[in-house]
Amino acid sequence: MVKKLIGMVFAGFVFASLAPVTMAEVKVAVVDYQKALNQSDAAKKYLKQLESKFSGKVNNLKRLEADAKRINTKLKKDAAAMSNTERGKLQLELKRKAEDYQIQTKEFQAEKNKADREQFKKLKPKLDKAITEVAKANGYDLVLNRATAFYINPKHDITLKVIQKLNTYR
Repeated sequence: MVKKLIGMVFAGFVFASLAPVTMAEVKVAVVDYQKALNQSDAAKKYLKQLESKFSGKVNNLKRLEADAKRINTKLKKDAAAMSNTERGKLQLELKRKAEDYQIQTKEFQAEKNKADREQFKKLKPKLDKAITEVAKANGYDLVLNRATAFYINPKHDITLKVIQKLNTYR
């Protein structure tokens, strides 16, 4: 009985001492997912398309903002010299410009957000594929999103390699 107990304890020590040798080292990398999305050629192309698509709306918003500032300045500067009717008309016009600006801003944001979501849906599978290919090519066992880590040694950041790989896809 004692021999069995000693044998089991000895076997436990042997297995415990071999455990670090038998456990494979895990190679970990990180990728800045957002940076990879934003700095890819596809994202740059999308931004140019977005600018041309929404340039009219942006210009209209800028015009509304400039008109509202102009009216507000006039009200502050000339309010004492204006009749109540004239001042009331300007205040009403300012209020309408502000409301119009708010409505158009919300519409613009909704359209832009929708376009951004569609672009992300289109680009995400390619980005995931690029991450997988870079990880496999460099022997990484685990790739984490940089946003979830407190500290990362820069030598483990594969973001630039992922962007380069992503840029090869069409």
